[in-house]
Amino acid sequence: MNLIIIVAFLIAIFFYLLIPAGGAFYVRRRWRLFRKSVIDSSSLPEVSYAKLKNVSDGYAGEFRMLGSLQAIQGDDSVWISNRAISLRVQLTGVDVYTLPHSALIGKGRNISIRENLTDEIPVRMPWNRFSSLPEGTRLLVSGSLYREKGQLLFKTSRETPLLVLIYDGSENTILIRTIWAGRQQNEYINDFTPGSMAAGGVILLLLTYLSTRLTGADFYSWLIFTMALSPLFAILPPGLGLFELYLIFWRRGRRYRAERDLVLLSLRYWPGVDSLSYCSDIRLHGSQTYGYRLLESGRIAIEQVNGGRLINTGFLDNDTVMDSPVFVFGIVGDEAGQELFPPSKDLMISPLIIPGDPSVLFKICSKKARIMEILAGLSLLAGFALNLFLFLLILRYIIY
Repeated sequence: MNLIIIVAFLIAIFFYLLIPAGGAFYVRRRWRLFRKSVIDSSSLPEVSYAKLKNVSDGYAGEFRMLGSLQAIQGDDSVWISNRAISLRVQLTGVDVYTLPHSALIGKGRNISIRENLTDEIPVRMPWNRFSSLPEGTRLLVSGSLYREKGQLLFKTSRETPLLVLIYDGSENTILIRTIWAGRQQNEYINDFTPGSMAAGGVILLLLTYLSTRLTGADFYSWLIFTMALSPLFAILPPGLGLFELYLIFWRRGRRYRAERDLVLLSLRYWPGVDSLSYCSDIRLHGSQTYGYRLLESGRIAIEQVNGGRLINTGFLDNDTVMDSPVFVFGIVGDEAGQELFPPSKDLMISPLIIPGDPSVLFKICSKKARIMEILAGLSLLAGFALNLFLFLLILRYIIY
């Protein structure tokens, strides 16, 4: 009997904790790589005939392209085009992402990101599920570009997986929407969790039956039965209220993580810096200059920075931001007589208005996200413990 109890404990730990936890790390890493791939794509040069007219057959480099679906060729390729170029994208083994619709689309200035972005996550599917896309679907494609028999095409590889993103709205919202939406809503509730929970419950119920056949309905049989039902203890009343509290805290933590990454987006051209004093203006692929400037208040930035997007955070109210100095990151004028923030030639770059030093806001958001996650975990454990205690009281009444 001791052996059955040990096996039951190991099964419960494996199916109820290890597999869901492993799935949580897996999906968090997958979404982190997705966000990174979109951010990295913004630093790649755009495809153009001028840059590639003298390239010989073979690997041409890493590029990105914003275009529209022109045609589907066979089972594994599509043609996309923009105003300047048309080329083929080979999609064998490629996952396609679709950005969710957002209220941010089409707006030039936004007072609060929280009010304009959805909590929905991008749809991720293999290409063969998207084979009936209508002509004109807008796509962001980035990765390795090749010339084969004089024809340019994007192809994926193990070293540089191809990014294919379906989007709507303005191109300069892609980065903000990706960072906000491109994360699991709840990592513990992932693709692996339902099957793992069901398999663990069935196996433990079978062990309960085996234990009952061997020794009758004794303490050990009831213990195994309790372990089989344990996942339900977190979502049944009266612990259900604490489970709802857990979801609220976890959702707030998710939003703080998104805001943390949004303020860090402004520093993407200076990786690893921890102070704005090390961030000098830099020259981009399109010959424009990226940098930051300090303005007197958020109100002035909202009025004067064309297309500027205010990245506010949950712990700063709008009135404070409007009356406080802000940093504006984006294309800056570097010649005499040029406007302070001229329009960007790069469609994926829009001015970001940050209400404070991004490195400081990053730390604050990170700390608040951890606090929310700890509170979420405590709420979940409290609801589980409450229902487990009540279940054991009921069992004691039944047994004795």
